[in-house]
Amino acid sequence: MIVPGAGVANFDSSLPNPFETSKQRRQREVRSLMEKLQPETISLDPTSIGGIDKDPAERLKDIQLRKKEAERAQRAKSLQKKKTRGRNKIAKRLRRKQHNVVDEKSESIRKALQERKEQAKPKREEEKFVDPVLKRFEKKTD
Repeated sequence: MIVPGAGVANFDSSLPNPFETSKQRRQREVRSLMEKLQPETISLDPTSIGGIDKDPAERLKDIQLRKKEAERAQRAKSLQKKKTRGRNKIAKRLRRKQHNVVDEKSESIRKALQERKEQAKPKREEEKFVDPVLKRFEKKTD
């Protein structure tokens, strides 16, 4: 009688770890490649990979140029004008001028804004249909 999986497993002895995951395999490959490289050729700058080695003076100029460009970009970003969309509408101007004054006009504006918010808000009871299977994951409100 032959039963699948009941026999003695014969592992491939040429592999260091037959049960390694893909992440472990990648790490092993990278480690083996790094061991083959000369320590002087290992660089932390990813832009230098596949490029032609320049003399140190030119490399220094490139680094300085990159720093200047980064500083210019930072300066340009800090000088950008802040957008004030919707900040100068009449109702907002009136509210800024009159802090504690309550009159008919400001009340009507406040009520209109409140009504718009209520209309924009979805009806929770109508839209809230929960499958009975998923009901057990809902938060309980007492």
